[in-house]
Amino acid sequence: ALQLAVGQASFLWVLLLTGLVALGVYDLQQTSHAILRNYPIIGHLRFLLEFVRPELRQYFIEGDHDAVPFSRSQRSLVYARAKGQTDKVPFGTQVDVHAVGYEWLTHSISPSVIASLNFRVNVGGAQCTQPYSISLFNVSAMSFGALSANAVMALNLGAKKGGFAHDTGEGSISRYHREHGGDLIWEIGSGYFGCRYDVGVERGPGWLFVKLFTPKTNAPRRGGDLGHALWNVAQEHGTKRMVVELDGVEQVDDRLLEGLEVLAGLMLREGGLIRLCGLNGPNLDRYESCRVAEHLPHFSCRCEAVGAGSWEFARPAQPR
Repeated sequence: ALQLAVGQASFLWVLLLTGLVALGVYDLQQTSHAILRNYPIIGHLRFLLEFVRPELRQYFIEGDHDAVPFSRSQRSLVYARAKGQTDKVPFGTQVDVHAVGYEWLTHSISPSVIASLNFRVNVGGAQCTQPYSISLFNVSAMSFGALSANAVMALNLGAKKGGFAHDTGEGSISRYHREHGGDLIWEIGSGYFGCRYDVGVERGPGWLFVKLFTPKTNAPRRGGDLGHALWNVAQEHGTKRMVVELDGVEQVDDRLLEGLEVLAGLMLREGGLIRLCGLNGPNLDRYESCRVAEHLPHFSCRCEAVGAGSWEFARPAQPR
C-alpha cells in the first residue's frame, strides 16, 4: 500500500511538472503578452494579482470614507436601513470635521421662511403644449441593461411615492419602467440606441405583427435598443411569435440589422419564432449580404411568413 501511494504521488508530480513545462513552452511561443515571454509561468502571477486587486483593495486598503464612487460607510448605512437596523453611530462622528471640504448644517439666528417645501421647477415655456413641473430631486439615469427588473420597478415605485421623475438611462423604456406608473424621463443620450422608428402593432391569431417605418411626424416613437424594445412589445402582448414588417423602412442599416439579430436571439432562446417580411430592392440586397440572413428568414409578405414551414431550426418547441 505504501509503495502504491508513493507511485501515485510520483505520477502526480510528473503530471504537474509536465503541465508546467507545457505552459512554459506556450508562454515562450505566444506573441500576445511580453510579460509571459520574458517571465514564463511566473508571469501569470501578475494577471492573478490583477484579478484579485479589487477585492484586496476593498477589504484591506480602502478606507471607510474613500468614496469611489461610494464609501464603505455610505454602503453600510444603506445596508443597515434596508435591513431595518439602526443607522446611528454612538459617541459622535468618525469623520474629521476640520478637514477641507467637510460640509454640515448649522442653526441660523435669523432663519428664512420658506413658503413651500415642494421644490419644483416648470419645464417648458409659453409655446410648450405639455409643460411639466419637475422636482429638484429625481432618480438619475441608470440603463435597464445595468439593473435588474426588480431594481427598475423599485426605483419607479419610489419615484411615484416621492412625486419625482425616473430617468430611464440609455436603455429602452421597458414594461418594468411602467409597472407602477411613476413619471419617466426618456433618456435619448448619445443617440447610439436610437429613437428612429415608429412602431405599429397589430395582433393576429397566434402572431404579433410589428411594422417598422421611418417616422415622418413628431409622434412618440419606440426608444432604446431596438431588439430589446421589440422584445418588450412581445412580452406586453404575451406572445413569442412575431412577424416584423420592414416595407416602411426607407433604408436598412447596420443598427437595424443588429437590433433584429438581438431580437431573434431573445425569441429563439425562449422557444419563440420571428420572421421578417416586406424588404425589396436595395434593402433586400443589403439584408441578403449580411450574416443575419443566414438564421433570420425573410418573406415577401406577412401571409407568406405566417404560412411558411421550411425553417425548422427556428420553430419553437411548444408553439403557442
